[in-house]
Amino acid sequence: MYYLYQAPTVFAFITEYYNGVTDINEAEILTVTPGETTSGINFEITLPETYSATISGRVTDDAGEPVSNAFVSLHNANPLYSDFFGNGAYAFTNDNGEYTMQASILSTNEGLKFSAEANNYLREFYNNKSTIFEADLITVNGDTAITGIDFSLTPYSAVDFYSVSGQVLEEGTDEPILSSLVLIMGGNGYFNITGVDSFGYYMFPEVPNGDYYM
Repeated sequence: MYYLYQAPTVFAFITEYYNGVTDINEAEILTVTPGETTSGINFEITLPETYSATISGRVTDDAGEPVSNAFVSLHNANPLYSDFFGNGAYAFTNDNGEYTMQASILSTNEGLKFSAEANNYLREFYNNKSTIFEADLITVNGDTAITGIDFSLTPYSAVDFYSVSGQVLEEGTDEPILSSLVLIMGGNGYFNITGVDSFGYYMFPEVPNGDYYM
């Protein structure tokens, strides 16, 4: 038995369960038969009103100097529903560290979060936060211009580095899984991927201080 739902997103989730309800407790339960196609499971989504937002600000380094060509992106309020790298709206800074971005936002949005990153700098979330979970929330209730979304980025040279290592083993046998790939990804913008050696060991030799998913 399955619950089916459709959830298109444009900076917000609009969820509908089969058959035409928004509450999972009211959803129609489907029973599928192996080898047979269950057809006609259709959804009709009514999109809410769309707001137009202009977001602007400035990106500098810790010394207050402008950071040009920094990448500033917009995120959903709920990190579980947000693409880790943003949700499509973005802008690059000019030589003075200034940027302006345009975004279309659904009226059902739960708020917006922002991040900035640049080569040789740690990623930062607004307002001076290291992860999307801590980032300040900006509410949008109509067409608006949001100003002052500024960032002060920390260069990698000012950060302590560490090594992260381990071994990938098969559960139950403790045999190394030689085809494994290990990924490390942090809210600070650090991302890397590596394989394992003939004993299943891996290592990331220079990882900046921060919190990571692996």
